[in-house]
Amino acid sequence: MRRKITDALLSLFLDKKARDRLAQRRAAAGSSDREARIAAMQRMVDEAMTPESRERIRRAMAARQAKAKVLDDLADDDKRRQYAQTLKRLLDEDAGGT
Repeated sequence: MRRKITDALLSLFLDKKARDRLAQRRAAAGSSDREARIAAMQRMVDEAMTPESRERIRRAMAARQAKAKVLDDLADDDKRRQYAQTLKRLLDEDAGGT
């Protein structure tokens, strides 16, 4: 009963393509074999990601790691001060942009 109600509500809010994707994910999740679920998810990722998007993600992760290494050298007090300054700048940008 609950599944029928869920499916009815999903039909109201999701288009056919999104419902089909959800059904694929449910089918993969219903499998008791962990490796099969992992393989299904990997196929979905491979279909969705282009080589360009993979490269952008790789570069973004490398940049994040480099920035994190810079912060590792700071003392805890300096890290807190830097964090507070960053938050203040972000909040000032948001207040000025609206």
